Amino acid sequence: MSANGSADSPIGLWSGVATYDGRTDEITLDFRADGTVSLRTAASAGQGTWAAAGPGRFTYHLIERLPGGDGPGGHVDIRVDARIEGAAYHGTSTADIRDAAGTVVHTVSASVAARRVGASTPGAHARKTTPAA
Repeated sequence: MSANGSADSPIGLWSGVATYDGRTDEITLDFRADGTVSLRTAASAGQGTWAAAGPGRFTYHLIERLPGGDGPGGHVDIRVDARIEGAAYHGTSTADIRDAAGTVVHTVSASVAARRVGASTPGAHARKTTPAA
């Protein structure tokens, strides 16, 4: 439920999948009342913002950081349009995959499906990671 008691809001913790280019990745998303969202996958993490887009609808934009191996990694610029249906949401997205210099190297379309699994995690968006030396 959202801070205003509406089930139309994505505020909370969600678990689901993103399907693109014949692949399916498990994702965890944390939508906060302050309009921020965080993403976790088995291999990466991201941060961004979300906004209501009408009854039962919302959009979000994330920057997912990619591991870089021996050097700096690139990132994925993800934009999603979603619709909440009960305790689940479904969405479509477009993602620009960028190299370490910021150049788009590939663009993909994806579908996203997730289920609400709990309340937003306190402090989840305040976590900082330190690059390995």
